[in-house]
Amino acid sequence: MELSRLEYCDLRDVWRNESSGFSTWLSKTGNLKLLGESIGLDLKFVSREASKSSRFRIDILAKDNTSGEFVIIENQLEETDHSHLGQVVTYASIFESKFIVWIVKDIRPEHEYAINWLNMNTKDPISLYLVRISLVKIGGSNFAPLFTIISKPLKAEFPKIKIILEKEIDHDLFRREDLFSEILNERIVVFFDKTIELGKKYSKIVNTKYSKSLMHLLRDYDSNLFKFYNTREFKKDLFKWADYKGYVVNQEKFIKTGSRLYKSGGIEYIIVTKDDA
Repeated sequence: MELSRLEYCDLRDVWRNESSGFSTWLSKTGNLKLLGESIGLDLKFVSREASKSSRFRIDILAKDNTSGEFVIIENQLEETDHSHLGQVVTYASIFESKFIVWIVKDIRPEHEYAINWLNMNTKDPISLYLVRISLVKIGGSNFAPLFTIISKPLKAEFPKIKIILEKEIDHDLFRREDLFSEILNERIVVFFDKTIELGKKYSKIVNTKYSKSLMHLLRDYDSNLFKFYNTREFKKDLFKWADYKGYVVNQEKFIKTGSRLYKSGGIEYIIVTKDDA
């Protein structure tokens, strides 16, 4: 049986603004219910930009219908940072909330560790959820939101979430998580997905005034991500991404010479093609 491939969409292509875009979307009843089903809470919308002080505004304030307790929801369509970690704890103390949900695009290991540590060392009944938001599709379907629990309270159980996608989704998600554990930065995957054209020849680094290299395309795409990579690590992650997608790098060169290093005129090139083996 031929399996479909799970495709991911850049969150910013759908929600360009965190507040007017994502928070507005999430505050709608059906979308908040989907989040609640993912983390095991029966969520009811209370307000957006809720505040008890002009200095602090919560992205979304909700209530858990089962317990009647307030639920603090902080959204971050970027990588986790120290500022937002402090914010979720501060907001919870102001509203005396027993439930904190931090929804993010990417997670830095130290922040995942911090949330796990808080869940292990905070007295009941405080509960913290660290949740990754993704947009996924299979084949020609529309993109669908996917909430993945990264950290949860010790006594919380993962609910059985009904996802209206194909059965192959679970296998592909596990493979993608393996990919994320091996590469330097998850955002590089979106860059490769958007940039690499199969069969097109790219130079790895700029040695010619007539063409841009993959590294320069990365700089134009995301200057911060560009600073994160040197050419060696960039190439290693490119090979890992290609393997995950079922592609091969410099396959014709490999067949001829037994090496995937493709150099011509002192310039190293990269050609990504489908693995027909």
